[in-house]
Amino acid sequence: MRNSTLFKNNKKETLRGYLVAQLLERKTPRVKKSSIKLLEKSNFNSELILDNNFVFVSSEFNSFDDELFESIRKSVISNNNNTWTIGLTPLKRLLKIIPSDKNSHFINVIIGDDLVNLLQRRGASNEKSENYLEEISELISSTIQMENINFYFSVTLSNLYWVDDVFLYFSKLKQNRIIFCPSKSLLNYFNTHSKLYVKEHFHISLFFENLSRQKNYSLELRFFYKTTYSVVNSIELLDSCIAKVDNWMNLLPNPKKDNSFDTELWLLGFVELFRKTTIPNIFRLIASSLKSRLSSDNNIGEYTKNQKCLIPIKLNPRLWKTVLITGWYGTETQGDKAIIGEILHFIKSASPDCKIILTTLHSVISEQTNLELENLFGVQLIKLTDSHIASTIIETDAVIIGGGPLMESASMKNLGFIFNEALQQNIPRIIFGCGIGPIHSKEVKEIARFLINVCNAGFVRDKESFEFATKLFPNHNLKFACDPAVGYITRWRRKNNMVYSSSGCSTMATLLRANTNEFSPESNPESLRVANEKLAKKIAEVLDKISIETGTAYSLLHMNAPWIGGDDRIYNRILESQLSQKTKVSLIREYMTIEEHLLTLSKSHSAIAMRYHGHIFCMAMGIPFISLDYTGKSGKVSSLVNRIGYSQWSIKWDDIDPITMTNTYKRLMLESGDWSKYLISESDKLVQLLEQTYKEVFNYCPEN
Repeated sequence: MRNSTLFKNNKKETLRGYLVAQLLERKTPRVKKSSIKLLEKSNFNSELILDNNFVFVSSEFNSFDDELFESIRKSVISNNNNTWTIGLTPLKRLLKIIPSDKNSHFINVIIGDDLVNLLQRRGASNEKSENYLEEISELISSTIQMENINFYFSVTLSNLYWVDDVFLYFSKLKQNRIIFCPSKSLLNYFNTHSKLYVKEHFHISLFFENLSRQKNYSLELRFFYKTTYSVVNSIELLDSCIAKVDNWMNLLPNPKKDNSFDTELWLLGFVELFRKTTIPNIFRLIASSLKSRLSSDNNIGEYTKNQKCLIPIKLNPRLWKTVLITGWYGTETQGDKAIIGEILHFIKSASPDCKIILTTLHSVISEQTNLELENLFGVQLIKLTDSHIASTIIETDAVIIGGGPLMESASMKNLGFIFNEALQQNIPRIIFGCGIGPIHSKEVKEIARFLINVCNAGFVRDKESFEFATKLFPNHNLKFACDPAVGYITRWRRKNNMVYSSSGCSTMATLLRANTNEFSPESNPESLRVANEKLAKKIAEVLDKISIETGTAYSLLHMNAPWIGGDDRIYNRILESQLSQKTKVSLIREYMTIEEHLLTLSKSHSAIAMRYHGHIFCMAMGIPFISLDYTGKSGKVSSLVNRIGYSQWSIKWDDIDPITMTNTYKRLMLESGDWSKYLISESDKLVQLLEQTYKEVFNYCPEN
C-alpha cells in the first residue's frame, strides 16, 4: 500500500495528502491504543486508504522500556496502524531508525496542549521549558528530508488563544512544517453551542484565513487553510462533515464510544468538503480578479471627469427610511466601531425605524461587529464591491461615507462607484466625519477629488483634512468638526458614570500597533518588520524602567484584533517577549468586544497610546496618557494632540528613549488628576462642536 507526504510536488499525492491535515485532538492516553484500520475508500480518490500511525507528543512520557519501543518500531516498519503517546526523547530515537522514503508508512506527529503548556512556562525563569521547545524545533528541522513524517498542531477550545504564540514561535525560527488543524470537538462546540463561543469562533476563523494568505506557504497549503476557513464559517459544511463522520461510525462493527478512534473517520469526512469548496474557491478568486480589473478600467476615468460644483441641499434625517453606510467596514478597529456607533446613534435618534444597509469588505468581521453594537442588530450587509448596483442605491434616502479616512487604498474606487450611482439617481451623498489622507497615487487622489466634489453635505474630522479637501476641490460643501468616535466614547463615559481616580491600582494600558507602509510608503516589508521589532525592544526598555521606578503594572490591550490592518495582539506578544520577567504584565490574548475593551481601559490609571483612536478613547475617558506619534508631521496623531493642547506629552516614533519617557511619565502622574479633568473638558468641547455641526449640516442634533 502506498502512502504520501503532505503538500509535495506530485499532484496526485498532494490531493491525497490533504486528508491527513484535519482535526487531530486527543486527551493524553496513558496506555497504548490500537486504532481502527479503515478500508473505506473516498469518492475523491479511488486509491486513498487511510493507513497511518499517529504519535502524540507529551513531555510526561519522555522515557519507556525497550520492549515497548521495539513494538512501536516493528509496527511502523510493518505498516501496522497504531496510535501512541510518547515523549520527545523516544520519538527522536524512533525517527532515527525507521525508513524515511515516501513508500514507508506514515508517522503523523501531533502536538497540542503540551506545547502550549511549555510556551506558558517559557522564559528566563524556566530554562527547562525553553530547552524543550528548542528540542522540538530541532527535531522538526532534522526530519525535513523524511517524506513520511508530518507534524500537526491540534487546535482545541482550551488552546485556541495560544495558536498565534505557536505560529509566531516557529515562524521566527523560519519553521513552517507544523500544520494547524481544528479539532472535531472544537467544531462540534461551534456547531452545537454557537451562542456560547461566538468570540472564540470569530478568533480561530480569522486565524485560519490569515494562514491561507501566508505568501511563503505553498499554494496547496494555502488552499487547505482556505478550505478550513470555509468549513469553520459554514454551519452547512459543519453539519455535512459531522454527519458524514457519524454515518461512517454507524457502519463500523461495535464502534468505540470514546474519542480515541474518530481521527481517521474525521479525515475521511473532510474529503468531500475539500472537493466541494476548494475548486469553487479557485474559480471565485479568478472571477473576482477579472471583475475588479474590468470595473476599474471601464469606469474610473469616466466618473472622475465630473468636476462641477454642486449646490448644497437641506437634509432632513427625520424623513430617512433607508440609508446606505459605506467605508472600510469589514476591517474595523475598536475606533471604527465607535464611529459607526455614533453614526447609527445619529440616524436612529432622528428616524428610529430607518433601515440600515452597511457595506463590508469582510462579512465575517462585520457580522461580529453587528453583535457588539445594539443599533446594528439585523442590519443588512452587502459586499462593498456589489453596493453600487442601481437597484440598491435607488432604495436609499441617503448614502453616507463614514468610518475610516479617504486614503490610499485599492478599494477607494468602490466608494467612487457608489457616489457616482447616487449622483445619477439624485440621492443625497454625505461624508460623515472622515479624515483625508494619506494619499500617494494620482488615481486615488482623483477619486478623493471626485467624492469631495459630488458630496452634497457633511464634515471632516479635523482642520488638516479640511485643508486637504480644499486643496483637492476648493468649492466643496464640507465643514470640519471632530472624529465621530469622540461622541460615542463620551456618551459611554457618561452613561457608565466613569470617574477617574489617581489613587488605587497602578495599571497602565498600552494601545500600541506595528507601523505599516501606510505612513512609511518607502519602506519594504522586511525593513518595517525590523523597525517594529526595534521599536518593541525600545518600548519594553521604557516599560521595564517605569515598572522598576514606580511599580506600575501593564495591561496590553488591542485596538485591532483581525489580521486585516494588523492584529495588535501579535505586536503585543513581541513586546511581552522583550519585557523583563520581573515586570508585571497582562497580555490580553482573547478577542475583546468594544464594550469589554472600554471596561478594561476604564480601570487603568494611565496609558501609552500609539493608535489614533487609542488617543481618542483615552481623551474622552479622561485617562492621562503618553502619546507615541507614528504618523509624522501633519499626521492625524500630531493634529489631534496639537488641537487639544497635549503636545508636551507626545513623543515621536523615532525619539523613544527610556530615560526621557520615564521622566515624562512620572511628571504626568504627579498631575494626573488635573490632566484627567483637562482631557475631559477638551473632549466635551469637541462634542459641543460635533453637535453644532450636526445642526448646521443636517438641521438636527440628537439629545444625549
